[in-house]
Amino acid sequence: MIKNVIANIEHVSVLPIVALILFMLVFVSAALWAMGLKKSEASAYGRLPLEDASPSEGENHHE
Repeated sequence: MIKNVIANIEHVSVLPIVALILFMLVFVSAALWAMGLKKSEASAYGRLPLEDASPSEGENHHE
């Protein structure tokens, strides 16, 4: 049934092309943003997951 529904949509062959173009735009935008970062910003983002932060009030951290 789903095959029939998708097959009957007009211009269904255009959807993969649109999805690819959208993916490429997002990927290229992210790559350009990353290349435009200053070295200090990039290293700060790189250290972010490794930094230990004390839990704020109300947060419940399990170890």
